[in-house]
Amino acid sequence: MPRFLSAYPFLLRTTYQTQSCQCLECGAVVREEQALGIFPGQDLSVNLQALLVWLGNYGHISYAKLQELLWELGAIEVGVGALQKTNQRVAAAVEPAINALWEWAQDQSNVHVDGSPEFMV
Repeated sequence: MPRFLSAYPFLLRTTYQTQSCQCLECGAVVREEQALGIFPGQDLSVNLQALLVWLGNYGHISYAKLQELLWELGAIEVGVGALQKTNQRVAAAVEPAINALWEWAQDQSNVHVDGSPEFMV
């Protein structure tokens, strides 16, 4: 069952497959249960994904606490795997910009600032 986390620009399509079998005599179909932590059909906006990544990386909030936060904000159920994949996608998306900034910074002159007030008598 496909799971879409956002429409643009970070699209995550994760397919979770479940096994099923059909009885040859009665025709009944039996499917295995979903794995724990899988919530099919969830859709998180790009802004919400950005907030989750920011809180996780700069706020040092664990995936479990992010799950709690989403539940308290709007009864949104998100698996830890979805949070990890969102974090990985955002990291991959910003990596070229960070590398370009790093290369640019290497060519800049050093500025020494001691924190003194601007006007000294």
